[in-house]
Amino acid sequence: MERVRVAVIGLGWPGQRHLEAYLKQPDVEVVALCDVNAALLRQTQAASGVRHAFSSLEAVLDLDRLDAVSICLPNFLHAPAAIAALETGRHVLLEKPLARTVAEGEQIAAAVQRSGRILMLALNNRFRPDTLALKALVEAGGLGEIYYAKAGWLRRTWSPIVRGWFTTRELSGGGPLIDLGVHMLDLALWYMGNPAPAAVSGATYARFRDQVAAQIGHIDTEDLATGFVRLADGRTITIEASWIGFTEYPDYIYCTLLGDRGGATVERSTGHARLKLFTEPAPGLPLVSTPPTESDGMTMLLASFDNEIRHFIDCVRSGREPSVPVGQGLDVLRILDALYRSASEGHEVTIST
Repeated sequence: MERVRVAVIGLGWPGQRHLEAYLKQPDVEVVALCDVNAALLRQTQAASGVRHAFSSLEAVLDLDRLDAVSICLPNFLHAPAAIAALETGRHVLLEKPLARTVAEGEQIAAAVQRSGRILMLALNNRFRPDTLALKALVEAGGLGEIYYAKAGWLRRTWSPIVRGWFTTRELSGGGPLIDLGVHMLDLALWYMGNPAPAAVSGATYARFRDQVAAQIGHIDTEDLATGFVRLADGRTITIEASWIGFTEYPDYIYCTLLGDRGGATVERSTGHARLKLFTEPAPGLPLVSTPPTESDGMTMLLASFDNEIRHFIDCVRSGREPSVPVGQGLDVLRILDALYRSASEGHEVTIST
């Protein structure tokens, strides 16, 4: 194959990161950009030198020479955009979450099956150097069997970018749980080998809804969600995610693993990323903590997008299944959906796959 020809659809924050990463790849040609914001589209095209710029998905998919697309659109557009791209024979890198609902996620999965094309879910936190290092340790048996994980993304202060479709559940599918928690739930499941979920208990809170609505207008999503996930093999995960709350750091992002041979935490706060290991050097000796490996958070973040895009392009070239396949995204979506239902109904919800 010559250079892989791609288009970036949606030029918000994640779309800009996809574009930057594609432009670094020598075997990729970005042939088109797409966004309904005309000023942003013109500005991005001028800065990147990409040949084509369109305001509609249909115009992008009408291109003759196009191999793959990055879809970085609002959640309510994920299913129609991904299905349309797959049906025209394009490979798809789809920003998280897979969709708003399980039904939409299943429609995407069916389209992948029919098309024979690759769909990779863009969960960039799997591709950070620190999370990759921890995954390698887990795969080598360094922590033994991970029987419990606790993960979360707690944000203290409302972000000005979280408004509009983000805060309308019909368009987003939910609040911080589906926006931020999706990353951390996926990480926990990934470290544990992506076991099947069995049941969940969830709770959501909207204690700051009136304050936020006074600033930004309509909001009907939660500002904090918590949950307990029981896996089919008996292991468990707890998850928490917030957009606003009285937390220690402006952003605290973490995943803690407990295994029968060791434990670990990968975390980020105040611009720094840390990887901590808690292991036993030999049988019978006391548990010891290794000094945390600390890195610059922004460097890790940008590297995650570079690694993610490189992996996607490699899968397009080789035809192999991506490391974040549609089935894993669907399992995460089933858990998120069940957590919201549990919070609404006030009891544990069983998950059937």
